[in-house]
Amino acid sequence: GEGASGRHESFQLWCLFGWCMKEGKPAFLDDVSSYNPATGTWTTQHPQGSQPPPRSYASCVVFRGCIYIFGGCNGSLASNFRSDLWILEVEDSYWQRVVLPSDSVPPPGRSQHSMVQYGGTLYMYGGNNKVGGKRHLLSDFYSFDPVKLRWTQLSNGASGEGPGKRSGHAMSMVNG
Repeated sequence: GEGASGRHESFQLWCLFGWCMKEGKPAFLDDVSSYNPATGTWTTQHPQGSQPPPRSYASCVVFRGCIYIFGGCNGSLASNFRSDLWILEVEDSYWQRVVLPSDSVPPPGRSQHSMVQYGGTLYMYGGNNKVGGKRHLLSDFYSFDPVKLRWTQLSNGASGEGPGKRSGHAMSMVNG
């Protein structure tokens, strides 16, 4: 059998985007780094392709060797809420924006939402955006089929199903 070190030889942790303070002002980041636990080293990645705009508070999941990243925000007072979906093909180190079919409508732009992958489907819940200039908490629930490139709204949260309006939460897939 494989020893403890052999099981995780190619395992890496990836850190994407975010924000920091530069010269006393918020700066939105578009960088990508990976960490190799076997060697204890960080590596700045330089993916090819069309790079996503800088953002913070996005969500991401891994599916079939690709990192899917949705939403987030940038701009003055983090007021530009994004509804775009991007794929980072890890092995080829290549960014690709997901172009949806004309009959697939993405969820409204948002930040501080959660996303998991289960059985080949991505699931996204909640977050926040702005409506009429005011912060708006979300309780909607969506799925995304990465083969058909199709978003489906599973619930809008209006009838009280689900955990309710929330932002900045965590969500995890549990087997069992």
